[in-house]
Amino acid sequence: MVNYEKGKGDITLSQLSFERLDEILQAHDYNPSLVIAIMQDIQKEYRYLPEAALCYVANKLQISEAKIYGVATFYENFSLEAKASILSRFVPVRHVMSVSPARSM
Repeated sequence: MVNYEKGKGDITLSQLSFERLDEILQAHDYNPSLVIAIMQDIQKEYRYLPEAALCYVANKLQISEAKIYGVATFYENFSLEAKASILSRFVPVRHVMSVSPARSM
């Protein structure tokens, strides 16, 4: 799985695991009619749909990138943007209180 806490979370082509994508495609018999299930598995792996992964899958399934993007943008459960881990959503807040010394009267 990809660690999203080190940066923006965007996965480059060189960071993409083509072996993992091939495993996902093979699990679905490289069947273009199962593109939704394939994309669900990719999103489960990377927590979003990396552009490089979509291009790779389109090429392997011999369907257009436009069709892949059409499916990805049609279904609201798919995300084309990297999401931060749940831990980064709960950043501890430090409260600072400044106390003035008591004045003599």
